[in-house]
Amino acid sequence: MDILNSQQLTYLDGYLHAFREPGIYTYRVLFLPRGYEGSEPDSAYTIEVGREGNEPGSGKQHDITLRWDASKRAYQPEPAQLSLGVNDYVLWHVTTTTVAIPPYSIRGAAEDRPAFDSRAMGQHDVFTHFFMTSGDYTYTISGRVEGRISVHDHREVDPSEYQKRTTEAPVVRIIQGKPEPERLEVFTGQTVVWVVEEGEQVTIAVKRATERSQAKPR
Repeated sequence: MDILNSQQLTYLDGYLHAFREPGIYTYRVLFLPRGYEGSEPDSAYTIEVGREGNEPGSGKQHDITLRWDASKRAYQPEPAQLSLGVNDYVLWHVTTTTVAIPPYSIRGAAEDRPAFDSRAMGQHDVFTHFFMTSGDYTYTISGRVEGRISVHDHREVDPSEYQKRTTEAPVVRIIQGKPEPERLEVFTGQTVVWVVEEGEQVTIAVKRATERSQAKPR
């Protein structure tokens, strides 16, 4: 079954943060749970947000690809430095599927003050997960309110319909700790997007997962 946990991101996940204020932000790529930061690599990377930009909701997306450096036992972001405008957003994601690399998280600061943290998402943060395994997933928002996702085998749908589906990314809105919609049906190969519209310290994690019987090939 798929692992779904916004506090421990894998190559199937993505974390997106919208930058609402100008300034110079630094972030670190962590790969241990909260409370163990002293054991993490101390390399920091810079994002400079200028005063010019776009209206809220119409910013540009900037991708940062994380590559695991086995010799340094650390993730290397590409690009290492980034400049963008107000209301632009950054998506961090891993491209390798190497099993041995550890889960990661992103923690950012501005002028030595916490600014964003994928382990405790705030308003306008986004978590994405690409589903590879069919099944029924029950997940919790911040360990409390439950949501459900039914992931169907892609062979259950006509190939042309499936191709259309893979271009769509269903969105779950999180408002004050509650997912909307509470139930969602997708197919393997689809990405689901959770957007924090209202709330702080938000986490998303599977509580229970049940496998589905495999469909017979067409």
